[in-house]
Amino acid sequence: MANVRTAWSAGQIFDSSRIGGKGFIELANVPMPKLLAAQYTIPYILGGTALTTGSQIANRIYFVPFTVMKKIIVTEMGMNSYTAVDANAHIGIYDITMTRKPYNLIYDSGEVSVNSTGLIYWSVSNLVLYPSLYWMAYVCNGASSIRPIPIAGSKPLALTLSGTAWTIGYYYDAYPLPNDASDLSFTEVTTAVIPAIGLKWTE
Repeated sequence: MANVRTAWSAGQIFDSSRIGGKGFIELANVPMPKLLAAQYTIPYILGGTALTTGSQIANRIYFVPFTVMKKIIVTEMGMNSYTAVDANAHIGIYDITMTRKPYNLIYDSGEVSVNSTGLIYWSVSNLVLYPSLYWMAYVCNGASSIRPIPIAGSKPLALTLSGTAWTIGYYYDAYPLPNDASDLSFTEVTTAVIPAIGLKWTE
């Protein structure tokens, strides 16, 4: 029987090839088709009309998960700085452990200067992402001002028992990015500081 994919009003796609014919894929995590080459895909944003402002704490690694639902080849990455800071950032991508935590660092940008405003971008070579869950990571050795995703546009990962804030990412204090993140002790992020890291990619 052929796989059946049907659009649902809840913003999902049903894929009969997954989980015994009961697999739902969230559209927010699928790399969307782009009609303009200059566009970036931010794979962990849900919505919103614009990015916001919010500074990242120095020597703090911010982690946020995203899923890839088809093979893509990443060719470029970029982010937007609204205040120049004499510091350097590392942007990385981790694969996952069996419990879906960040594990191996499969991509590290190396040092990226944040001492400018506007678009900061860099070329990426030989980074192929296959369908799976990944973690984007960002850390800077200074208090950077990379535009983050607003809370309303962030995917809720968990909700505190008080019901007053949801978790949109996790952090761990270190610099630069460790090669193995499986033993890190994470703390939740509930404010708009997760940097919006965009990808350019081909299939």
